[in-house]
Amino acid sequence: MRYLVAAFRIATAAIGLYTVWYYLFRDDATLIETFTLQSNIMLAAVLLWAAYALLRFREEPPALVKGGVTLYMIITAVVYALVITPPVNPPAVLFGLPSSQLAHILLPILAVVDFVLFDRHRRFPWKNALIWLSYPLIYCTFIVIRGAIAPELGYPYKFLEVPNIGYAGLAKNVAMYTVGFWVLGLIVVAVDRALPRRMLWPRTEAEDDVAAAAPEPVEPAATAQVEPAATAQVAPVETAID
Repeated sequence: MRYLVAAFRIATAAIGLYTVWYYLFRDDATLIETFTLQSNIMLAAVLLWAAYALLRFREEPPALVKGGVTLYMIITAVVYALVITPPVNPPAVLFGLPSSQLAHILLPILAVVDFVLFDRHRRFPWKNALIWLSYPLIYCTFIVIRGAIAPELGYPYKFLEVPNIGYAGLAKNVAMYTVGFWVLGLIVVAVDRALPRRMLWPRTEAEDDVAAAAPEPVEPAATAQVEPAATAQVAPVETAID
């Protein structure tokens, strides 16, 4: 089971990296401006990390990181479905799917499958939903500043196009999307807390017990406990001599 999960994660990461490569070198996209490509790269990196840790019996990516990447992939799919107009008759690049569907539909589905089936659950505090908002907000801030400094570079998303919507429209859109992303984050946390601790988690209970029973380093206080006993033995001898 361990090797199957690792293979699934490596294959998903490979699809993500191929999709990013296609966007960059075939569709002339720009890495720094596209939330989709950035989230796909983060997914590939985290899944490769998780696969290596699984095969080498190492600690997997922190829950905060893994959950955040899962949320960003869900955001990618939701924004694509509700906001972005897909290209007309795009060429198929993999599995009969165009690059837009690979990046916005297939990879988010695979990310959710990995999260639900292979991650350990009941690890997310509710505050994670707020912490995860930091990246989308930083991204929006960067795009707006870049657009103000170099307007010829344009805006990757219409809801951030300040020349067309104005700063009042921008503030409204950012507030609306922030609330929406926060709700999605709460849903991710709620699902994590509702699922059993393991679905198809490949690490066995016995391995967890071994890790929990590993000997801890000796505390310096153990030496300090010997000294009073030694002193207590010497004191009666000195009294007898007197």
